[in-house]
Amino acid sequence: MKHHNIEVSAAQIAEMRAWIADCQWADIDNAGELTDREVIAGIGRHFDGGVAGFLQTTT
Repeated sequence: MKHHNIEVSAAQIAEMRAWIADCQWADIDNAGELTDREVIAGIGRHFDGGVAGFLQTTT
């Protein structure tokens, strides 16, 4: 899946989903129920540096 010309793999989305679950955002009850697009959008909003920052930190 692509996000602003950044290729995001299924494994990276799984890492993002785990990060979301660990953070327990007030507006998210179950990260497992989010679509891949919602996961990516959430990382873009909540992770310092957005999706690119997340990918740099985790790879």
